[in-house]
Amino acid sequence: MNSVRRVGIVVAAALAAVAVVGSPASAAPAESCAEVEIPVTADLAVAAQVHGTYCTPVGRQPRTVQLLVHGATYDRRYWNEAFDVPAAAAADGYATLAIDKLGYGESTHLPSVLITAETESAAVHQVITALRGGAVGGHAYDRVALVGHSLGSIEAMAEAGTYHDVDYLVLTGMTHYLSLDILARTFTQHLYPAVLDAQVGPVAGLDAGMLTSIPGHRGALFDGDTASAAAVARDEATKDVLSATEADGAVQALSVLPLTNSFSITVPVLIENGAADVLFCGGVLGISCATADSIDHAERGFFPRAPRFTAIAVPGAAHSLTLSPSAAEATSDIDGWLTRQSA
Repeated sequence: MNSVRRVGIVVAAALAAVAVVGSPASAAPAESCAEVEIPVTADLAVAAQVHGTYCTPVGRQPRTVQLLVHGATYDRRYWNEAFDVPAAAAADGYATLAIDKLGYGESTHLPSVLITAETESAAVHQVITALRGGAVGGHAYDRVALVGHSLGSIEAMAEAGTYHDVDYLVLTGMTHYLSLDILARTFTQHLYPAVLDAQVGPVAGLDAGMLTSIPGHRGALFDGDTASAAAVARDEATKDVLSATEADGAVQALSVLPLTNSFSITVPVLIENGAADVLFCGGVLGISCATADSIDHAERGFFPRAPRFTAIAVPGAAHSLTLSPSAAEATSDIDGWLTRQSA
């Protein structure tokens, strides 16, 4: 074999080896995930199960777990619909547990009158107890970061202010200034009884008190003008429900019950909103979420006992941050904030 041919074979082999090592198919996964069921007790001592997807970084066991609580008409899939929040968190060294709240997804479905904001907060408290006690994944977590979105943020805020069992609180897609005109428009123009919906209506256990979004309305309601057509389509394809009773309780939690919610929180708080959020940052009584300063000015006073308060405005994002082109930035900001708190 001549020297030129020999060199060519060596170079080809080297390139092939690089291709194998660098190909996505052969890359080691950054996270290991499993589906879990966590027993809880709902109102009136009703036994129930909270379903979740539990993910940890491969090769390490973090001290901190992020408990991810979705918003109205979503389920746990919100956290990886268009951007994979658990995978990004694993890369940053965090475990995650994305749950379906009671009445949503694969968690126990209850009559709508039993699905209240208080019931959901109590169930989240029981999940936190399970995480701290090692009942999820066999590891007892020292630190729990409670991360909510929209309605899930309101319930997370109530949980943290009531039970005082988390170390960090992250609220996304939420302010205390939900304008009544926006609220009325949402319920009269964008939502209707879930039993009438061809997509979610056939789900067993739905009653007239369960709502969902009208087909084709999610883009305007949640995603804004910047989300890709693919993201909006996936948002429509994975929509879930909302209990009218739960929604009513959440509105009260924002308006008449602040002393038992945000005013009682004693851990570091981060509020992160899309700059173009039209649900919580618009309307007659709404605030501007265009800048971190505007969010900070409006919200800081609701958390007088929090040792640290941070506000972030995400450019290019509307209400549902994980579906926006800025989803990676929004997630990185949360993980970076958590890392600074625990440093």
